[in-house]
Amino acid sequence: MPAVCYAPGSVEVRGALESLSISALLGAERYGEALRTLRAVGDTRLTGIFLTNLGVLSQERGEHSRAEQHFLQALALLEQAGDTRYQAITLGNIGALRQLAGDAAAARDRYLQALPLCAEAGDLRTEALCRVRLGGALAGLGDLAGGAEQLD
Repeated sequence: MPAVCYAPGSVEVRGALESLSISALLGAERYGEALRTLRAVGDTRLTGIFLTNLGVLSQERGEHSRAEQHFLQALALLEQAGDTRYQAITLGNIGALRQLAGDAAAARDRYLQALPLCAEAGDLRTEALCRVRLGGALAGLGDLAGGAEQLD
């Protein structure tokens, strides 16, 4: 993650953010440090991104309820910040979480919400991922033709 300078002389903030790069975040404690720092400087967008990452970490730990809470908090902040790319990523993560829980309809709805945001942001990777997952959700709902269409 590149250094972020919020104001002239904000060496402490820039240094704190550099030390909390994604590659260095090894667990929830480090994410907590990053979130406190980001909230202290009032960076809504990066706070949303870190909450999305914390949601992924929680999901990987099997803490699905906590993951969804993080994703929903992140989504609200990312909408506020106007970051359509990370809104799409977060919606895709919520969809995947719903799909894991066996709620293909809710997963489908989240993927469908994400797709226009992917297009707006020009994020082909997230669009492709959402389409593949949407295909699985549609197939799970019995719409095999719709599912196959997402893979074309």
